[in-house]
Amino acid sequence: MIKEFFIKKMIDRQMQGVPEAQKNKIVEAVMKNPQFFEMVAKEMQQEMATGKDQMAAMMAVLARHKDEAEGIAQKLKSSETSGNEGV
Repeated sequence: MIKEFFIKKMIDRQMQGVPEAQKNKIVEAVMKNPQFFEMVAKEMQQEMATGKDQMAAMMAVLARHKDEAEGIAQKLKSSETSGNEGV
């Protein structure tokens, strides 16, 4: 519960202007796939240490983990359309 609160606050701060429903889906995806998002964050920090900006680092990391990222995104999309909470 506390972890979810902090994740939600971080997402709120980073994604101002994004509808609340979409933010909630992102929080849900992070909570159900914490290892993936922790790995992405660590690899992004490594990329940024080489001089890349945040967007370039994110794109590089997600390109390396494309299949897993697409799987999570597909689950997120299907839960939105079906109302299912199966992310």
